Amino acid sequence: MPSRELTVAAPEFVGTGPLVDSLDRLTVLRDLGVSALELWSPWQVTEDDAAEVGAALRAVGVRVACVSSPSYLHGEETGTGRRLIESSIRIAHELGAGRVNTYFGHGGDGDDRHAARTYAGLVAPLLDQAAEAGVLIVLENEFDGFGHDPEHYDISRRAASLLHLAEVIDHPAFRLNFDAANFACAGEEVAKAAALLAPHVGYVHVKDVITVGPGHDGAAAGWNTYTDGDHTYQTVELGTGEVPWDDVLDRLEGAGYAGPFTLEPHCQPELLADQLAVSVAYLTNR
Repeated sequence: MPSRELTVAAPEFVGTGPLVDSLDRLTVLRDLGVSALELWSPWQVTEDDAAEVGAALRAVGVRVACVSSPSYLHGEETGTGRRLIESSIRIAHELGAGRVNTYFGHGGDGDDRHAARTYAGLVAPLLDQAAEAGVLIVLENEFDGFGHDPEHYDISRRAASLLHLAEVIDHPAFRLNFDAANFACAGEEVAKAAALLAPHVGYVHVKDVITVGPGHDGAAAGWNTYTDGDHTYQTVELGTGEVPWDDVLDRLEGAGYAGPFTLEPHCQPELLADQLAVSVAYLTNR
């Protein structure tokens, strides 16, 4: 049984709020033996307060595994996505975090190959900056959970197109953030996606989902619901949903993945401590 590095996404504790005012909520991490967080910029950390945040986390025995941002490059014409990624690279370097998480985007003409070439050109200078800083840029696969991509032009929702993107980019500072539940919500066969993409994975998000009926029939209190087109999904306790986690772990680790598994159960605060404990136990015992 492999020994896995487990981390937690900070928004699970504070949403889009600051973290330094809520450090007492992190005691659950110590109790579970988890010593790292994924921070989001600009919510939990910025370039202006990175030193302060880093010192506060070190004082409670927590390090930073990844700096995420609500950034994307494809279809984004203002430069905001590029600036967020540039800033996240500098923050990650200062905090000793090895990864910066970002998203693909949307828009375009629906041609996945064309979209891949466009994105590869946009991300190339950022990858050079990341390599110089000793940081990986990891791209998280998405579904249309927020209604920004009704045409489903985001190629990261399709494992075959995401593989093509990774092969086109072919840069040592580029890896994928494999989110198995997001693939389930996008209608992909998750185990096949894991097998296909495993050699390119540099980070993993961990949660579970089930399909619920129209009007959220069957949804349980305390969990989040998301839609993708005509389909609705609800997060659930890890190991009880539609994600074949045992198969995913076998495929990722069989290809040599040894990086962090970041827990994000996407439940309401009253369930969080218990669900983090369930997730830690699940990943520790398999």
